[in-house]
Amino acid sequence: MHINMNVLTRVPKLLRIMPSITKINLYDNLIMDSGLQSLHQILLSNPQITSIDIGCNDLSDGSLICIMDTIKNTNVTKIQLGYHHFTWAANHFSQEGLSQIISVIGESNRLVCFGLNGTISTKVKRQNSHKPFSLYFSSLLQKATNLLTLDASYLDFNETDQNHLYHGFSSNKTLHYLNLTGNQIGHISRIIQGITFINSLVYLNLNSCKVTTQSCIAIADALRHGWTLVSLDLSNNKIGSNGISQLFHTLSHNQTMTTLNISTNSFDSSIGIALRKFLQENKVLSSLDLSKNHLSDPIALVFAETLPNNESLTELNLSSCWITDDGAMEMAKSIVNNQTIRKLILKDNFLSTVFGFQLLDILQSNTSLLWIDLTSNQVDTFAVDAVMSLCKRNRILLREKKFLPLRKEIIRLSIQKSKIPHAESRLKELEKQRDYLEESNYQLESKIESYRSSTAVTLKATKKAIEEFQTMIQEEKNAIDDMQKMMGKMQRKSVKRVKEAETKEIEEQKLFDEIVAESEKVEKETIDYKANADAEQVKISSEIEEVEKMLEFIHEMTRNKQNYKSWEIPDFPYPNDVPPRTSSKTSRTNSSAGSTRSRRTSFSSKSSHGSISLNLNINNSAGQDGEGSDSQRRTKKVVVGRSKSILSSRRNSKMASTLAQGTKRSSRPPQSLSQTTKK
Repeated sequence: MHINMNVLTRVPKLLRIMPSITKINLYDNLIMDSGLQSLHQILLSNPQITSIDIGCNDLSDGSLICIMDTIKNTNVTKIQLGYHHFTWAANHFSQEGLSQIISVIGESNRLVCFGLNGTISTKVKRQNSHKPFSLYFSSLLQKATNLLTLDASYLDFNETDQNHLYHGFSSNKTLHYLNLTGNQIGHISRIIQGITFINSLVYLNLNSCKVTTQSCIAIADALRHGWTLVSLDLSNNKIGSNGISQLFHTLSHNQTMTTLNISTNSFDSSIGIALRKFLQENKVLSSLDLSKNHLSDPIALVFAETLPNNESLTELNLSSCWITDDGAMEMAKSIVNNQTIRKLILKDNFLSTVFGFQLLDILQSNTSLLWIDLTSNQVDTFAVDAVMSLCKRNRILLREKKFLPLRKEIIRLSIQKSKIPHAESRLKELEKQRDYLEESNYQLESKIESYRSSTAVTLKATKKAIEEFQTMIQEEKNAIDDMQKMMGKMQRKSVKRVKEAETKEIEEQKLFDEIVAESEKVEKETIDYKANADAEQVKISSEIEEVEKMLEFIHEMTRNKQNYKSWEIPDFPYPNDVPPRTSSKTSRTNSSAGSTRSRRTSFSSKSSHGSISLNLNINNSAGQDGEGSDSQRRTKKVVVGRSKSILSSRRNSKMASTLAQGTKRSSRPPQSLSQTTKK
């Protein structure tokens, strides 16, 4: 349909009448650049429209502003600018203009679906440009993260674009649908590798892309390593038997692919082994197109062997595969036991009239085959019509099978309809009850409202009391916190004081232990000193007794006046204290008297302690008896006095030395020592 400008002006009125319209298809309507401005206004005033198709409308760079503003300022998320089939009214943008559109799409990142198939030609691409078109296309793949569907067929990509396309495809992580039909890139394995990096890809169309065996093997490797393609179209390429066999081996264990089109790829019956394994092990593929390849009867026999046990395949296209009556007959027999095949295409093969009538007999019992194409064969027309009638019968049965639940539902509804009068009377009763309940409900609501008003006052007072109580609790809590802080502070001080007291007590205990030890030491020394003093006292007493005996002996000797003898005095006990002396008075008396008869008497006493010498001059003259007696008495007194003095001096010096040592040990000498000193 070609809509001119006059008809396009009626579209706003149509949209007002039908506001639920969300998609506008203006494909091949010669709107041109001027008409696109009116469409732009329609899109601005109708935000519910999200999809437009303006392909093949003879658009050029004059409509760039409208297209870019539509992309940026409307709710449109799906735009189709390309053509579905060749036409002279296709849109013809320049490379710079199309690059601007692609840049806006990448920057806005709003489109979900974009089609630009065939919008740029080889002649336009060859024009001088600062940047190649593939660079903008690669930027679109990297920036448009919301883009799910991209139709880039017939854009004349080639070897010079492989680096940009590789980076673009390998960077994209969101694309689901990709159509690259008619681009001469299949023989460039680098681009194919970039496409295999799109893990989110579901549909891939590489029709007429010059895909080679090497590229097909790269796709098979990606599928083997987890690439989750659902539909793959490799038709009209030159893959060959080796690449197709590798692909079938990989798909034998694939769990995602449901549609595979490998028609016109120059392979033959040598793929039979790989195909048999694929049909036996694969459980998900539903549509397979092997048309226009030199397969012949061996491949038909492979299908005849595997179809009875295959439960996933629903569509099979073997047109132009050089199949004869024998291979086709075996396939027909296997289809009888297959309940999943719905569509079989055997167009343009070597089938004769005999096969047509035999096929008619075989398919009488089959109820699952809905469509079979036997055109471009030598099959009789009546046989073809009869077979098509069987397929029509199967379609009717399938429809009846689908509609059977609906018929049952219609019958059930009819029965329910007969119950409507009774239900209506019941409904009236229920309406009365509803009115009564509504009245009761109104009264209850009035009571509830009054209760709410009274309750609100109570709640308000309660809330205020609660707030006051919370304030009081908070104050108490603060006081408790302060008290706890104070107690903690006091506790820390108490602990500190206890530690100091313990330290002081330890020091005092240590000092006390030292004093006790010193006291015990002094007491021990005192006891030792007392014992030594007692022993010394006994010794001195014995020495004094010896001296007294000696003095008595001297006294006895000097008492005899008639005798002048020389005797030895026992050794003085302390020779080191007193040096030997001669009585001066005796010497002076003897010299002054001028006695002619005098005798020097020497007394010496030796002991272990030393020696003392005593010289006594005794006057034996008859005329001087009185002076001799006086001299004798004086000598005796001197000797005795001097001996006592020496003994007393020795005893006192030893006691003084002992007392001095005791004083150094203790400031308070024991009572027994004091008493000894006094004695």
